[in-house]
Amino acid sequence: MDFPIGLPSQKPAVDKPNPKQGIGLLSWSNDSHYVFTRNDNMPTVLWIWDICRLELAAVLVQKEPIRAAAWEPTCPRLVLCTGSPHLYMWSPSGACCVNIPLPNFVIYDLKWNSDGSCLLLKDRESFCCAAVVSMLPDSSEDSSDGE
Repeated sequence: MDFPIGLPSQKPAVDKPNPKQGIGLLSWSNDSHYVFTRNDNMPTVLWIWDICRLELAAVLVQKEPIRAAAWEPTCPRLVLCTGSPHLYMWSPSGACCVNIPLPNFVIYDLKWNSDGSCLLLKDRESFCCAAVVSMLPDSSEDSSDGE
């Protein structure tokens, strides 16, 4: 990958009333350490800000516009969807992509349950419940457990 990379952006439609512009998505992490933002002029780019350090922690660039994103309620893990059969996850220790193995199922919206163990994934005509297992290493876990 070449650096620096160009981030895709769109100009607001001047011929439409009230064009989408500015920050369309934003949310605090459960521990208030991070905030994500998505600018409507850059719908495929999610910015993750480290508020404690007052710096940019990550930039997630997707191929499709980001439809929804939500922090897990128990740890700083973010999930997002783009209207595809893939679920994208980010934590301070890394990122991953999970394919949802349902035929013709594309994720348009998502919601966590209160303890972060299950995720509702919404398609246009149906939904599914996804049990969440830790796929990313948790930076708070001690790996020296003597085994």
